[in-house]
Amino acid sequence: MKLILSYADADFDILASMLAARLLHPGAEAALPRRIPEDARIYLAENRGLLSFADQETLEAEPLEELILLGSPRGARPGDLDLYREKARHIRAYALPEAEAEGPGGPGETGEPGEEGRGALTSHMAAALERQGLPLSPAQAGFLALAIYKKTRSLTCRLKPRDFKALAYLFDRGADLSRITPYLPEASRAGRQLFFEKVAANHKIRTIGGYRVLFCLGEATDYLAGLGLFVQQLLKVAKAHLALVIFPFHGNNYVNAVTLEDTALDLRETLVPFGAEGDPLYASFFRQGNPPDLFEELAEHLYRHLSVGVRAGDIMDRYVRSIPPETTFSEARVQLERRGVTTLAVAGEEGFLGTVSLQDVDKALRFDYHDLPVEKYMEKTGPRATPNTSLDVLLRQMAANPGDILPVLDRRGRLQGAVSPADLIQALYQERHPLVERPTAITASLGGNMEKLIEEKAPKYLQGLLYMLGKAAADLGFSAYVVGGFVRDLIHGLGSEDLDVVVEGNALALARKVKEVTGGRLQENPDFGTASIATSRHKIDFSTARQEFYAFSAALPEVERSSLKKDLYRRDFTVNTLAFQINPESFGRLFDFYGGLKDLEDRILRVLYSLSFVEDPLRILRAVRFSVRLGFDLEPETRNLLKKALKSRALHKVSKDRLTRELELACREKRVVLLFKELAHLGVLEQIFPHVSLKPENTRILGNIEELYLMQEEEEREKISLLPLYLAGLLTGAPARELFSRVNRLRLTRREMEILTQALEQGEAAADILTRDGLPPEEVYGIFSTMTPETSLYVLARSGDARAREYYQRYTRDLKHLAPAVTGKELLNLGLEPGPLFKDILSRLKTEKIKGNIQGIEDEILFIRKHYLA
Repeated sequence: MKLILSYADADFDILASMLAARLLHPGAEAALPRRIPEDARIYLAENRGLLSFADQETLEAEPLEELILLGSPRGARPGDLDLYREKARHIRAYALPEAEAEGPGGPGETGEPGEEGRGALTSHMAAALERQGLPLSPAQAGFLALAIYKKTRSLTCRLKPRDFKALAYLFDRGADLSRITPYLPEASRAGRQLFFEKVAANHKIRTIGGYRVLFCLGEATDYLAGLGLFVQQLLKVAKAHLALVIFPFHGNNYVNAVTLEDTALDLRETLVPFGAEGDPLYASFFRQGNPPDLFEELAEHLYRHLSVGVRAGDIMDRYVRSIPPETTFSEARVQLERRGVTTLAVAGEEGFLGTVSLQDVDKALRFDYHDLPVEKYMEKTGPRATPNTSLDVLLRQMAANPGDILPVLDRRGRLQGAVSPADLIQALYQERHPLVERPTAITASLGGNMEKLIEEKAPKYLQGLLYMLGKAAADLGFSAYVVGGFVRDLIHGLGSEDLDVVVEGNALALARKVKEVTGGRLQENPDFGTASIATSRHKIDFSTARQEFYAFSAALPEVERSSLKKDLYRRDFTVNTLAFQINPESFGRLFDFYGGLKDLEDRILRVLYSLSFVEDPLRILRAVRFSVRLGFDLEPETRNLLKKALKSRALHKVSKDRLTRELELACREKRVVLLFKELAHLGVLEQIFPHVSLKPENTRILGNIEELYLMQEEEEREKISLLPLYLAGLLTGAPARELFSRVNRLRLTRREMEILTQALEQGEAAADILTRDGLPPEEVYGIFSTMTPETSLYVLARSGDARAREYYQRYTRDLKHLAPAVTGKELLNLGLEPGPLFKDILSRLKTEKIKGNIQGIEDEILFIRKHYLA
């Protein structure tokens, strides 16, 4: 039996939580609390069947599998739960987060139940019901909603954001206010209470001009104090930009418009035609008419006023690296060169101060102002925009004052981002020529969103993982995206379950939060803002959206926080720049900044920029690896750039560790022989292994290795080190004395070097022997027992003879695990003295068993008596 108990006396909050717990744990029984308030008794009596309790005889007689506890243990009396704690095999507790449940004096102080800021436990339980997608009847939803109203004194105090979220969820599931309000105190149903309830039950969200607008219908009979604060809270919960609240008031309609500070809307200006008064964040006015008609009138006005097409906030780079005003001109010159820009923003604690251009910096340096701070001569009066500035205005400002960036500021003068000329050109082209290019078949089928494809192609558990990741990111206030190979393979129809998640925020914080749910092993790299979680089922890589700067070719990059778009630009190929968002409100939204979908449909691999292979020469190997795996062609200019990088011997600048790691990944591909052929054809092999060419004999051996490896059992494959095995096939025929010079570009471990050396030194002779007929079992055993698994596979691949494979199968099936049945104890019982003699006896017994001369333990003892005791 599963039993639900509360720590102390029940109120509506505990009773409703009991109902939720029964839904979360089917088959669980609720124990009758010691005391139930009179109004709760009346409600349960009038709603029979809503919540029942187990009788005492059942509780005492049934074995207790699980005890489910509700509420805080601070309210329990000594001995209350001892009986059930002792009986229960498992205990589960539902309570508010600890920091909220403590009294004003901290841990250990009792305090009144439900002190300020705690919210309702029912809201916590409702969130669990929503996460699991469990059905709720209108009566059940109404009971839970009533409990939240009762606990929060009709939404007037002790509120938490989850209480608003829970009420929205419960009203969506059929909670009926008319059945709730009779159970609330008379005073709470007047004035503000009526308005709050009406708003929670009657709201819609529309997207107008890129803004999420929340339309609410309330009800009030008198002045409502604190209305603006309440609506701002509602905006945050609904993730909306603007709220328009209408409610009848003394025969008229009172309209409140509320926005948040970072929205960049001026409500007083926006609603001038309606006679609105107030300030940019909060405006109000009276208006006659039918509320639904007034909603439509307001919506039409907003469509005309806000639909200005592309705005600065839509296209700006939100992660603009500014320099402080005390930066010297010499330091500014280094920053300009490092970022490859011609203008830098200057900002201090008080906000945006101005810009400094490359031209200004160079002039200052010519006048020997190397150590002078840029604030002395920076441009303070140049053009600037707000997130709501239209595209036409941006174009006029950029045309009148050409520059590298146009700063975007909020109303307090804080730097929010910057618009570049490239951003403007792209936005202008897309706005005025949206249908110039025919959309690809992939683009048309996806329609800009991956959600349907995820539902159709991704395993259910993986879908749940994606939704959980997005919810965790949203809870932290971050935007999170799945990028790269998973997106590419899902669209391309290939299976992939490892995730690469880019976070506009803090990837380390998100990874820690996710680990609490998924478990697994968490690794962090704070220097790069990355982390990974590895479980038995999948691996998730987290990275903070960043851009990279390479000080020189093949160097490890320097990184700084950036936007999704700039993060994707640091990727290798366009087909790996695809991304989709996983935040709940935008789940599945597809991003294709660099034409990856078209290249995916055309089956070509294209680098993003001309210096890509020079910047990171390992992309040469990745280009071959991906083209072979996906069956794609290298785009002609990409192939040309690759050859230019090879001609400049770019691979010689890569560290041994990184090159070795990339070759290990290549050896794990499913078409390794084809991959090596392409590497040889392009001249890549020659740069890694001097004077090594892929002859027909090498190709034959590599093909045999690939075939033999795939024939191994999965657990045997995991024991095989592929890099030295394939290297042995590649280096077959090379002079043994030149082996070390041939692999000098790699960082092989001692074991890998031993495998490679053994294979090449023993392989030819062993392969020749294994082609003979009638090899005795002891000779077969002698050949394979001294070899590593990798050498054995190499010998078989080099031989290519069916007899060699038969000998190997005989060894693994019949000979490998043969051992004497007698032990040291039997040898002592026979009167033999311990020492080197024991080892000699056991060795001869094993040899005789391999030859087939003796079988069981009786034969072994007879052999010992004949040869050692006669």
